[in-house]
Formats: sequence, structure tokens, C-alpha cells
Amino acid sequence: MESGVVIDAAITEELIRTIFFPLTPLHDGALIIQEGRIAGAACYLPLSDSKQIQKHHGARHRAGLGIAEETDALVVVTSEERGEISIMVNGKLFPNIKTTDLKNMILFFMNPKTASEENYTR
Repeated sequence: MESGVVIDAAITEELIRTIFFPLTPLHDGALIIQEGRIAGAACYLPLSDSKQIQKHHGARHRAGLGIAEETDALVVVTSEERGEISIMVNGKLFPNIKTTDLKNMILFFMNPKTASEENYTR
């Protein structure tokens, strides 16, 4: 982790809500979960130049896709303005994810047997 604040804590709803509470010091930037723990918060990610990013998507989506292009990360991005959820994996953007589909998509892409975006259909 090259930027942000090291956390190294168990994943809990309370901690995630605290980190993302508006105007707190850790609110801006990415939350990194690694090996089943919250590794860090307020992390800055590389920005993508991909044409997949539409004009209404901002730096948060560009950063999410940037890290998904450069690593094996599964990225979940939420839009504060529109309340939309997007997933980025293997350099591909899956926009406008329904909250009812989010868990299934995460489990799908975290399973090495099905983790290819070619295997995923909505």
C-alpha cells in the first residue's frame, strides 16, 4: 500500500460505516481489503483512461477501473451523487449493479472457477 492510512483490522460494518462517514479524515479515497482484513483507508489509486468510463462517472470510477486494470483486485464503487453501484474486475466495468445482485456478483468473481467476465451474464 503506497498511499493512505494503514488500518489492519477485522472487517466490521461499524468500521466501514465510520470510515465512510462524510467529512471524516478517512472518507476520501479507497478502502483496501486484503486477505480478509481491512488493510488501509484513504488510499489513492491509479486513474484509468478507458473509454468505458462515461462522462457522468468521475474520479472514483476512473480510480476503480485503474486498479482493476493493473491488478487482480475486485473493485466495488459507489456513487454518492447517484447512489449507483459499479463493479470493476479484470479491467472491465459493470455499471449500475442492483443491491440485490451485488453479493452474488462478488461471490462469482471471487471464485477462481468462474472469475472470468466472459462467464458472467446478468
